[in-house]
Amino acid sequence: MAERFLFASAFSTETSLPEAVDQVAAQVKEGLDDHPAHLALAFLSGDFAREARQAAQGLLAEIDPQVLMGCTAEGVISRAQEIEGQTAITLMAASLPGVKVSPFILQARTWPALLLDREEFQHMVDAPEDTRLFITLGDPFSSPMDDVLYAFNENYPGIPMVGGMASAALRPHGNSLFVNDRVTSEGVVGVALAGALDVD
Repeated sequence: MAERFLFASAFSTETSLPEAVDQVAAQVKEGLDDHPAHLALAFLSGDFAREARQAAQGLLAEIDPQVLMGCTAEGVISRAQEIEGQTAITLMAASLPGVKVSPFILQARTWPALLLDREEFQHMVDAPEDTRLFITLGDPFSSPMDDVLYAFNENYPGIPMVGGMASAALRPHGNSLFVNDRVTSEGVVGVALAGALDVD
C-alpha cells in the first residue's frame, strides 16, 4: 500500500523570532506525526524581513525539510484567519513520499539572458523530466512576471504553476525570499514537484 501524503500547518504571533520559530516547528512536527517533511513553505510578516535568514536557518534546524521555501508578506494566512498589521509567521509542511522536490532561484540580474535563451532558462530551473507542478514566489519590484510566466509556458508546456508575490515592502529590496538558507531580495524562488503526484 502506497504511503499517503500528509500536510500540517501552523502560525505564531510571537514577536521574538526564536520563540515564533519554535512554536510553528513544534506544531508542524506534531501534525506530521514524525513523518519527514519533503517541502515546507514559510511566510513571514514584514517585521521579520531583516531576520529572514535566521528564520530560515531556525526552521531548517527544527523540522529538517528536504526543501524550505518562503517570503515576506503584508499579511500571512493561517487555517482560521488572515493576520495583517502584526508580527506573524505561518508555516506549512508536507510529507510527499514518491515526490522529488527540486528548488531553484532565478536572479533578477539574469533576466535578459534567461528570458531570451531557452537553454539557459532550462538550465537554471533544472526541472526533472517528470515535473508535475511548479510553485513560485516572486519579488514584484524586480520580476517581470508576465514574461516569466510566458517563459515557463514556452519551456515547460502543460505543467501548471501556482504561487504568489512577496508583499511586505513598498520599495525595491524590501522583501525577502528564500530557498533553504539562501536569501534574496530580488527575482523568483521556486520548486518543481516531480514523480508520484497528480495535479488537476
